[in-house]
Amino acid sequence: MSEIKGIVVVLVANDGRVWAEGTDFDSARSGYANLESAQTARARKVCIRDFIKSTCSPIIAEHLSSYDAEQLVYDIMNTAKWRMHITKIGYENAEL
Repeated sequence: MSEIKGIVVVLVANDGRVWAEGTDFDSARSGYANLESAQTARARKVCIRDFIKSTCSPIIAEHLSSYDAEQLVYDIMNTAKWRMHITKIGYENAEL
């Protein structure tokens, strides 16, 4: 039986409040060199989309492109000092 591997991403404000989260346990590499990179990229996108859906009006969330959503979240991270905390599960260098 193979070990489960996945990534959990949490968007955290500077006051410690969690605003969004995303996970990926899919084993597809989707063009990435390794599974960890693929899962991290997908989990980040899920986290960003979760943030947009929970904070924007439905019409904006529906029509905001993935690129623009990413840029918005990264701008918030840079200006408001928020961060994305990434936890690896089942990997050799996992935190837990």
